[in-house]
Amino acid sequence: MTEFLRRPAAGIPPVLTTPQDFHEAAEAIAGGHGPIAIDTERASAFRYNDRAFLVQIKRAGAGTFLFAPEGVRQHLTEALSPVINSLTWVVHAAVSDLPCLAWLGLYPAQLLDTELGGRLAGLSRVSLAAMYEDLLGIRVAKEHSAQNWSSTPLPKPWVAYAALDVEKLLELAAEVEYLLRSQGKWEWALEEFEYVRNQHATITGPEPRAWHLMKGMRGLKIPRQLAVARELWLIRETTAANDDVAPGSLLPNKVLLAFANIRPNTLSQLTRVRGSQNSRLAPEVWLTAIQQAEALAEAELPIPGKGELAYWYSSGGINTRNWKKNDPDSWNTWQLIRDDLNVFADEFAVPTENLISVAKAKNLTWDITVAKTILSEGDLEASFTKHGLREWQKDIIWPIFADFLPS
Repeated sequence: MTEFLRRPAAGIPPVLTTPQDFHEAAEAIAGGHGPIAIDTERASAFRYNDRAFLVQIKRAGAGTFLFAPEGVRQHLTEALSPVINSLTWVVHAAVSDLPCLAWLGLYPAQLLDTELGGRLAGLSRVSLAAMYEDLLGIRVAKEHSAQNWSSTPLPKPWVAYAALDVEKLLELAAEVEYLLRSQGKWEWALEEFEYVRNQHATITGPEPRAWHLMKGMRGLKIPRQLAVARELWLIRETTAANDDVAPGSLLPNKVLLAFANIRPNTLSQLTRVRGSQNSRLAPEVWLTAIQQAEALAEAELPIPGKGELAYWYSSGGINTRNWKKNDPDSWNTWQLIRDDLNVFADEFAVPTENLISVAKAKNLTWDITVAKTILSEGDLEASFTKHGLREWQKDIIWPIFADFLPS
């Protein structure tokens, strides 16, 4: 029978907001035993970046603690880092939480990712709510996941929801470990967890943003369109950073790209663009940015494939359509390799993307069949390592790619 959890068994914990609260909680956590369950709540749909506005921690023998770090982030770091940076962390979907925790100077000594473990175990549903239900027989409501967690004070139902995210996470980790061990995949999982941990071990702050990395930007082909997009992005980015709001709340990406594609030159034209009414800034702001881009000399325009856009046409981004047209034999080899990867993934009961990402598999195929930079088993091993493949992945997919090496 499924149990429905509405609040933690020990009651809803208080939200801790002061340096004294942080240090007292850290002492309590230090007095517990075993790994910690840790989670975060962020507000990137409302604020400029993806920093944590709530950090939830539970440890056996200590209890559950909710930390609100905004305005006192350094104090939270000073309180928690000496205690939890030497511990094993249990996290669900660690790639979502580890960056903002690293910005706080918080890093796991060891990691167990229940979401990643669930994938490796072949579970069909790996959301936290689904795994709670399927492995522990517990249902937890998820209605507050998209709330503005930068709000203060947090409503009590939100606080209960946040605490429940770590309420049974340690028990879930034990079930995931049991599954993986029973399938002979525990060593694989340890490699994956350590890889994820290392990927975040040197992060100290948000990655710098760049206009040309915005999703959809590659759809613009004309330099003047790209210049317009760049000016719009820069205005939006500067305003969002200054006001600490999400850039997309000022001007959605889709509308920014539409402005760049159409290049309206009057307010009337601009305000007729679908979605333009969703801007939080006056239309004159965007029109001025467009006019500034239109006034640039040809030499100042961004060119696809050159300068900061050079990577658009690097070997790291294979154009599938052109590949099929220009080298059908190599393309057919990719089809065979892709099919083999899917067969092996089914055989080992892991998602194909956890064996190797499509992008990496395409690049390996390209390097073997077109670029011909992989000519031997030694080259293949070196390329596997360059792409960051773990030993368990190498062991499984080696014969797939080795079969297409020159004889």
